[in-house]
Amino acid sequence: MIRDFVLHSILQKSAELAHEVADKSRWGIFFAPILIFIERYIFSDWPFLIWLLVLIVLDTLLGFGFAVSRRQVSPGKLAGIFIKFVVYGSLMILGHVLENFKVSDEAMPGGYYFKMVIYAGVIIVEAISIMRNLGKINKKLVPKFILKRFEGFNESGDFNELTGKPTPKNTDFQSPHGDDFSEHIDPEYRRKDDPRRPNDQDHAADY
Repeated sequence: MIRDFVLHSILQKSAELAHEVADKSRWGIFFAPILIFIERYIFSDWPFLIWLLVLIVLDTLLGFGFAVSRRQVSPGKLAGIFIKFVVYGSLMILGHVLENFKVSDEAMPGGYYFKMVIYAGVIIVEAISIMRNLGKINKKLVPKFILKRFEGFNESGDFNELTGKPTPKNTDFQSPHGDDFSEHIDPEYRRKDDPRRPNDQDHAADY
């Protein structure tokens, strides 16, 4: 009697577990292609998104808290949060596309640099907003030089504005990895000094 009851309980639990696994597998089969499509064509930098959300939440709490203390809460301020998600989301999708899109199965040179600049710009804009909200609470506690450098980068896009280093005299762009940006945006850049590839003069000599 007891053995039958235990056996029946085991079979019932096994059936429930099997049904649950099959149910999850069904959902996995349904969502897997969608997730693959999103990460391939729309967005895949999830760790960056988490960092950005941390700043957005902090900025929202500071701004909302200050508005409540001054009794300045309005529907327009709340709508601004939604607009921020739309704008930031669109910029991140743009950065993802610039890095990954291909023409004739060739990725655009410099795509990673453009994405990095867009992402850094979004973070800096949010950082400026946070510091300004902090300044509303107490200006004396917010370092002005940091805000000035953030605003300088926001205006020029020059990373030297953040580090305080003087801008190089030459006009060549520099990637964050230290290599010449011309190497990324000019496919012929590598041909000029690459002995393995013939240049146009070599081709002209053949005729």
